[in-house]
Amino acid sequence: MQNDQASRTALLIAASLITLHHDQKHSGLVSKTSAEFCGRVLDSYSAKTRLLSKIARQSWFRAIARMIERITIPGILLHYALRKKCIAKLARAALANGGTQVVVIGAGFDPLSSELRREFPTALFWEIDHPATQRHKVRACSEIGIERLHFVATDLSGAALDGEPLIKSSFDPTQRTFWI
Repeated sequence: MQNDQASRTALLIAASLITLHHDQKHSGLVSKTSAEFCGRVLDSYSAKTRLLSKIARQSWFRAIARMIERITIPGILLHYALRKKCIAKLARAALANGGTQVVVIGAGFDPLSSELRREFPTALFWEIDHPATQRHKVRACSEIGIERLHFVATDLSGAALDGEPLIKSSFDPTQRTFWI
């Protein structure tokens, strides 16, 4: 990944979630909030992703996406949505049962931390991801950069995950933490 470009995987998954949200059969798997969040990110990233955000909502594009999916990795779009739904359910359960912190490694453009922050007002959240991906996420959705949501910029492609940046950003290793 280049230093100034967001993760292509994060961009692809954002477009996939928009596509699924607008599909009658799978719309219940992706919340409106999540689809809108992904749309804001794609709309602000570049002219190409702005176009992708618009066409991902169209039925003719969903037909093409399903065909490409069948040829390449059958079921991957559904996998993205179901995996995110399962992780969200587990995170909510962890917080409801006494967890006080959530750390998301490789968060990409997923809005889960922002959604959970609203539901669990005393919990703290950290997202660890590539600096460029985080920069674009924060720029697109400035309301997420608040005191209980911390962004830890780390290139995960080559370096070992170091706990020092987390601790410097108020992470408390003695607290019950849900790791994603």
